[in-house]
Amino acid sequence: MNRTAFLIFILAVIFLGLFSVYIFRNGHYPVALAHGEWISARRFNREHAVYGKVFEEYARANRLVISTSDAFRREVGRNGFDRLIEATLIKRAIQDLPGRAAEETIRKLVCDGRASPANAKLREIIGGVSEKEFEKVLLQPRAEREFLKNYLEDQGEDFEVWLLEAKRRARVAIFKDPYEWDGERVVLVP
Repeated sequence: MNRTAFLIFILAVIFLGLFSVYIFRNGHYPVALAHGEWISARRFNREHAVYGKVFEEYARANRLVISTSDAFRREVGRNGFDRLIEATLIKRAIQDLPGRAAEETIRKLVCDGRASPANAKLREIIGGVSEKEFEKVLLQPRAEREFLKNYLEDQGEDFEVWLLEAKRRARVAIFKDPYEWDGERVVLVP
């Protein structure tokens, strides 16, 4: 191997190493695949943190004791995966609908949610969450869910039945222990 080829090889190894460190440090690697869409560790961790704050404030307001056990954290993570997978299936179903009315209606629902005094109070209570993050993690999925629910009801279908069937048909793979997809929901693997 000549000197130039060796130098190129060494630089490529260094570049790949630095790139791998960047990917893993910033959470850009997948932790799940739901119906063809990657769910990154970054997205999972961000939503987990926001919902964790929401739950902590809910518990504090209702004088509930929050467990700090590993079992409790794993259960919160399981719920997080369930939410992300449902949101992915709902988003995919909306994308498959004909026309562009869905985008406008969802945007209006998000704006209404932003203007809602209850959501403004919730954002204030949980603190440390930017308006953009609050919208992306809480308001957008809620608006998409509401839109699809109304759309299906207008078509004479039940949203919960549709969601259960969508989960059964979905191709889901989870790459993070101790979670697994059982065909309908995320379960904890002992």
